[in-house]
Amino acid sequence: MKIRDGYILRRIAGTAFAVSVRPEDAGAMVRLNETGELLWRALEEGADESALVSALCAEYDVDGAVARADVLHFLASVAPMLEQ
Repeated sequence: MKIRDGYILRRIAGTAFAVSVRPEDAGAMVRLNETGELLWRALEEGADESALVSALCAEYDVDGAVARADVLHFLASVAPMLEQ
């Protein structure tokens, strides 16, 4: 999985945002909580769904099924920012 060109992660006043720098998406942004920021950074490294689940399990010591559900929810929320 890969983040589309033109989307960047920025911290503003201590909060993480995925922000579009593409003219056609001017102003588009998504606020990320701590978990979302972890997953976004993993996506920047080219992580696939399985790697995202593993990252959550390692960082937060959660059950794999819970982590998978969280990853799927996150991916749905940032779907427009991902390459298909």
